[in-house]
Amino acid sequence: MSRLLTSQLTLHKLDVLCAVGDQLSITQAATRLNLSQPVVTAHIRALEEKLGVRILARQGRNIVLTQEGQRAYEWAKAITTQTRELEREFSGSGKIGGRVALAASLTVGSYVMPKVLADLHAENPDLELSLKVVPPRECVEAIEAGECDAAVTLLDPSQNMDNLNVERLWDEPLLLVAGEDFSRCSDQIILDDLEEMPFVAAEQGTWRRDLEEASLRPHEIVRRNVQMEIGHAEGMKEAVINNIGVAFLFAASVRREMAWGLIRTISVPGLALSAPVYMIAKRGKLFSGPQMEVLRFLKKRFGNVLPD
Repeated sequence: MSRLLTSQLTLHKLDVLCAVGDQLSITQAATRLNLSQPVVTAHIRALEEKLGVRILARQGRNIVLTQEGQRAYEWAKAITTQTRELEREFSGSGKIGGRVALAASLTVGSYVMPKVLADLHAENPDLELSLKVVPPRECVEAIEAGECDAAVTLLDPSQNMDNLNVERLWDEPLLLVAGEDFSRCSDQIILDDLEEMPFVAAEQGTWRRDLEEASLRPHEIVRRNVQMEIGHAEGMKEAVINNIGVAFLFAASVRREMAWGLIRTISVPGLALSAPVYMIAKRGKLFSGPQMEVLRFLKKRFGNVLPD
């Protein structure tokens, strides 16, 4: 590739190619980049002209990457990822590796990581830390894009993780809970009671809802009385406290409410649910000294046991 050609392939154009390759949709790529569809299309055409190959092809009503487009996409992903990693390591104090960017899934990031990072910062006050709290799928995307150095997260089993190092840290209990004065059930019920029990559940079609259903499937339980669907644990807790129904919530998210006497657990003999929490990082990534210190701290802190 000539020097003139590489000088004309800006990082912005490569970002556009990456977005289109990720989404395989001009419309979705434009939304993600906050650009108009004609602008995205123009960038792709400009790249095709500069590279001398077709990047996209039509397949029915969909677009796909050509063989050359796939190669260009992989190259662009590598360039943009490495560029952002370098920018992040040189940001802040100006010292290489002075900044560490982490991601965490919603439950872990909201209820576990703040205390952990506070302890980490107390031991390393000069360390610059950031935490991105997003659904599991976006945690993986942040690692693959080089936006974050590592993530502590639940994982969406449908997602491709071939390019990641994945290390299991602990199993987070998924508890059946009710409001303290919820009258529809005692502190212990049987499995069959779950089918007609009023439930507050995660939204249909979300990874969180899929996890609930998959956990119940081996017991041949189909919930027939979902009273309300809510997209976040905080909302689900409020609905439970107000006696709309019972809910499956991760232990980390309800410890405070249980201590305050607002929520109680319901025992179901034969039903013990949990979900593994992992540390993930990009395979082959070279970590700076401070980044390695953070990873060692997290592994020592968690180490296959439930965090305090």
